[in-house]
Amino acid sequence: MRAGWSWSQVAEALGVTRQAVHKKHLRRLLMAQIELRRRNNE
Repeated sequence: MRAGWSWSQVAEALGVTRQAVHKKHLRRLLMAQIELRRRNNE
C-alpha cells in the first residue's frame, strides 16, 4: 500500500485471496493513515 502495491498484488505475494488480505490488514492500514486506492471497474 505504502509502496504502491494493490490488494491483489499483496494477496498474490502471500498466496491468499484479495479479500483475505483486505479483511486481515485494512484496520491496521487505516490506523496508520495510509491512503488506500480504490479499484476502478477492472
